[in-house]
Amino acid sequence: MRGELAGAQREDHVERRAQLICLIAGPVTLVGFAIGAIPIGHFVPPFISPGDSAAHVAALYVEHANRIRWGAMIAMISLSMLTPWGVAVAVQTRRFGGRSQTLAYVQIGCAAISTTIIVFMCMFWAIPAFRPADTPPDITRALNDIAYFLIVWPYFPFSIWVLAVGLAVLLDLGGDPLFPRWVGYFSLWNAISYLPAGFMSFFKSGPIAWTGALALYIPLASFFSWMVIVTFYGFRNLARAMPDVDTVGPEHSRAAP
Repeated sequence: MRGELAGAQREDHVERRAQLICLIAGPVTLVGFAIGAIPIGHFVPPFISPGDSAAHVAALYVEHANRIRWGAMIAMISLSMLTPWGVAVAVQTRRFGGRSQTLAYVQIGCAAISTTIIVFMCMFWAIPAFRPADTPPDITRALNDIAYFLIVWPYFPFSIWVLAVGLAVLLDLGGDPLFPRWVGYFSLWNAISYLPAGFMSFFKSGPIAWTGALALYIPLASFFSWMVIVTFYGFRNLARAMPDVDTVGPEHSRAAP
């Protein structure tokens, strides 16, 4: 019996270490994207406007090709960490009283889709910077448009992901929830805040263009603030080091994060 308990504790320790590594990917995503997209790539705030001419866009890519290449690469590497972070959150939110796996699978699927979208975004910044002097200006502008559309326009996988986390938190009816209920409500609001980005295809200026507050800055700020909050409670849950009901035994009423 002691051997089984010791083995269960070792497995629980390994699981917490794995979750810790994946949760650390969240801050890596935030810091890496901020470095690559703001001071290096100048993608946020956008260095190009939707109304700029093709010749002007092409000239900017020729002039700043190396900066764009480095910024896109750093952003791509950091944003790829979004999937392991999302998996760690899914693992924690599934370990509630009902132990339903459905919302966890939804989270993992949406995290993978969302990561794919934003990695492609970085690629569409890098491609026109690859041989900017040889690329026709109209193609350079089109590729840049695709990159900025990918940053916020395909928002719905992100909304579903955040909603799945919010519902998992709100459905935790135990006496000692892993996440406070306000995190669930904040997640629901967060998913709604992305909606204006879907209308950016109708505007080349104003708050709903891809340089505007409603289409770019508010969705980005909402999502990254949500990541900070969820990461904070994820680390707190690991620090609590509760026993895992799957490995230790049924006598425990709550599972470890």
